[in-house]
Amino acid sequence: MQWFLDARFGMFIHWGPVSLTGKEIGWSRGTITPAADYDALHKEWNPHAFDADAWAKLTADAGMRYLCLVAKHHDGFVLWDSAVTEYDIMSGPFGRDIVAELAAACEKHGVRFCTYYSVLDWYDPNYSPQNMTYGGAGEALPDGVEPNMDRYVDYMKAQLTELVTRHDPGVLWFDGEWEAAWSQERGVDLYRFLRELDPDLIINNRVGQGRTAYQDGSNPGDFDTPEQRIGMFQRDRPWETCMTIANQWAWKPDDPTKSLRDCIQTLVRCASGDGNLLFNIGPMPDGSIEPLQVERLLSMGEWMKENGDTIYATRGGPWETGSWGGATTRGDKIWLHVLNWPDGALVLPAFDQRVVSASLRNRNGKLIWSQKKGGLLSLNVEAQDRDPIDTIIELQLAEDLKILADSGDALPPFFLHADAGALISRKATIKTSSTCEWDNSEMHTRLVDDSQGAVEWAFHTDLEQSPWVEVDLGVFGKKRFSDGITDSLGAACDEGAFALESLIHAGEIMALGAASNCGKGAK
Repeated sequence: MQWFLDARFGMFIHWGPVSLTGKEIGWSRGTITPAADYDALHKEWNPHAFDADAWAKLTADAGMRYLCLVAKHHDGFVLWDSAVTEYDIMSGPFGRDIVAELAAACEKHGVRFCTYYSVLDWYDPNYSPQNMTYGGAGEALPDGVEPNMDRYVDYMKAQLTELVTRHDPGVLWFDGEWEAAWSQERGVDLYRFLRELDPDLIINNRVGQGRTAYQDGSNPGDFDTPEQRIGMFQRDRPWETCMTIANQWAWKPDDPTKSLRDCIQTLVRCASGDGNLLFNIGPMPDGSIEPLQVERLLSMGEWMKENGDTIYATRGGPWETGSWGGATTRGDKIWLHVLNWPDGALVLPAFDQRVVSASLRNRNGKLIWSQKKGGLLSLNVEAQDRDPIDTIIELQLAEDLKILADSGDALPPFFLHADAGALISRKATIKTSSTCEWDNSEMHTRLVDDSQGAVEWAFHTDLEQSPWVEVDLGVFGKKRFSDGITDSLGAACDEGAFALESLIHAGEIMALGAASNCGKGAK
């Protein structure tokens, strides 16, 4: 795992014949694009501008240490020359093994090659029970032959064996584990199968059901995968946020690209939370990449040339992340990444190690700082001397970092809309009137940043007329909120399914945001 932990920053690529439509990969099959039309896209897809060397070089130039290609999404189409299916890249006019070319290019440019593979397959007739919402199987079984999930698993293992033995991926990134066709037992079996193929292979937590940790063998997976949100501060288990540089995973015309500030701050928040960032692009139908996305990635690379030593091979901490930013550390150094300054000085909780010196990184200006009795640290920089994206302050310790800072003292007041991962209250609990398959209970006492897109917080179904959520703040007692919580019966909600008023308290309570994306499924 060490190379993965040290890398901190990787490229995610969602691409396939679906790019011809500009719709979302997998999810648009049978819902937007008729399944038969979707399944035939590969017959006309000819990405003549695809250049594996250019993709790998862009990854390296962006400061990314690894690349994860979606080799097979939920639609079942595979981007390599597979011996066990004809529904692959070789069956269309392009006729080149994209996985093989990209794996070789990554090795040339010093980028670790990784692959994504969906255990879900809406095309394969043996995958069962099929989710008919997405069009049903794309092929028919012979007369008298019934779908058989064991046959599908054999097929899947044969494909994964091809990927692992031919291309030595550093990570196998699974997805699609939530449907009834998959089970925890199958996940454990697949995890062990892959471990026998390659003991050094890193496998994410979506190989089993529930996206939980591999601890006693019953819950497979080596790292957590928060999606379209920044993970919470977590040092006891590796994690990696996967997030899009635009909005859609696959290419979409005129899809707005995140600002450079948002891109860099997302990376910093992940690293200071002790996690990685897997940043996604969706190449265009011809295999080229949107110029603005290239520009953004190269600008991130320039920033990493100057500041990468505060990101690579660091740990998050010793302070927990917050709206102000976060910290990374290695040896006897700590780098404070101040993204949002409070009014006045930034005062950090008690820290029981002596800070010898503090200095501004890569900027002129005066830093005023002090470490008070009891370890409380105060820092301030004049407004004109602060970096508009990330003011980095380097702290030199008297010895290597040994302990984390006190998490019990309150930080200065947070902004009203605090960022994902900040605590509502250190003792808060939340009860909901119902739940659904998308729910992530770890987020129940955390904030949701709806600016980051879809959130992993779902608490009621679209059949519920009067959903409620009960918040125990751990300080004032319980209060039930229902105003603003609406049920759309499939239509989008104006304010989102979860529309609680923000709560601010100068002590432990920081803020309670609002989750969006209400719609069918009531996310």
